[in-house]
Amino acid sequence: MWISQQERVDILEVIGSANLKYAEPVYRVRRKDGTVATVGRKDIVLAEEELLIEELADILRRFPNPARHERYGFIMLSLMRKGVPFRQKLEARLPAKYGQQTMVLSEVG
Repeated sequence: MWISQQERVDILEVIGSANLKYAEPVYRVRRKDGTVATVGRKDIVLAEEELLIEELADILRRFPNPARHERYGFIMLSLMRKGVPFRQKLEARLPAKYGQQTMVLSEVG
């Protein structure tokens, strides 16, 4: 998902390494109309990352102390290590009372 364009795209290539600590990868993507564009890491969420965000939202909604859930730490660490821009998507999936808590969590990474 290309966040700023609100568009689903196909990943063609990752320019740079997604695993380097200080380098931010850039993705070459194919839009639905067939054109090719480059998108920075801070503006794209991959399909498998969307699943993790949905799972994290479910944990935050259902458990009074989500940090004790077995998957919470893994999901948060995975999203933060990869530099996934998950705050807005997570806030959209949570009721208003969780919004402030989510913002505090996302500012850590």
